Amino acid sequence: GWLCAYSAYSATCPDGSNIALERDKNYSLYREFYKQNLFTEAMPYWKWVYANAPGIRKQTYIDGIDMYMALYKSASNDDVKSKYLDTIMQIYDKRIECYGEAAFVTGRKAYDIATLKKTLGGYNDARVLYEKAFAINKDEITPYMFNQYMSILLNLRGAVDGIDDTYSTNKYNEIVEQVDKKIANPSTKDAVDYTKLKVDLAVMYD
Repeated sequence: GWLCAYSAYSATCPDGSNIALERDKNYSLYREFYKQNLFTEAMPYWKWVYANAPGIRKQTYIDGIDMYMALYKSASNDDVKSKYLDTIMQIYDKRIECYGEAAFVTGRKAYDIATLKKTLGGYNDARVLYEKAFAINKDEITPYMFNQYMSILLNLRGAVDGIDDTYSTNKYNEIVEQVDKKIANPSTKDAVDYTKLKVDLAVMYD
């Protein structure tokens, strides 16, 4: 029952409490170097935490992606860039495994692919991931994700099989419906951003 499910979950995402001294040492060393932007120095300690205590804090994933993004941007070789991007995607997948928020994190994967791989193939990979994220839970998708998705869709229109005026119009209407729902909900924290997004989408799609 519940206990088994919890044990299985924590087995793949241990918090390292059984090796607390070593965990805390590695965590604090990587964080100190990371905060000073000394990513090369931070990386061995970060890798230790990621491998041995993936369930300690969500921050480990945010920092890891930040460091691998920097490595990606500084790499001059396409093969190396590709390996870094694969690692970034794996870190996102592990974050979903340990902390949930599957729709939001899948949206982040899409956002990063589109930002880093500014090619038709990259945009289409991002589109597929965004649509997967929307199918999981549109409520977790942020305004900047919807904005980028619509921009991608307009770039792909006519260039990728099946992405035509009808497809993009249907998706536009789906997003506007979600945005209206967010604006109408008094508990929406970033209602101002959604209101701005609605204007941006209308201009973009005009």
